[in-house]
Amino acid sequence: MSFDLYFQPIVHGEPLKISRTELRSLFPVIEKESEPDYWTIRYDPLNTCHIGVTTSTSDSDLLSSFYVERPCGDLRLWEAFFRVLSWGPIVLYFPGGPPIVASAEIEAALPKEVIGSLGKPRFIHSATDILKIVCES
Repeated sequence: MSFDLYFQPIVHGEPLKISRTELRSLFPVIEKESEPDYWTIRYDPLNTCHIGVTTSTSDSDLLSSFYVERPCGDLRLWEAFFRVLSWGPIVLYFPGGPPIVASAEIEAALPKEVIGSLGKPRFIHSATDILKIVCES
């Protein structure tokens, strides 16, 4: 897919409350092709992408956001995304699509300016829900 996905807390400036180690454990990171804040993810020769992370200014072990460059179609990647969204008040967004959240409570907590600029959020129940929204947009 030729676009990027962005994950951040529902209120800008708050940490995601996810540790670098916790997030990294969800993906098959290719160590020799990765840097501390930019990881190469590979499921097989046809399913590769990159993840970039930004650490929190208040705690170097916590992430303030992360993005995925050109996400691949392997369902295991999308299952990891679903897991991340289920961890807390996190929003996923991408160019041309609605913000995606894991529950109606998180949808209700999104700041009005986010909804005004990105549109009405969609909440999901599975990895396939995320992939469906992305493919439809």
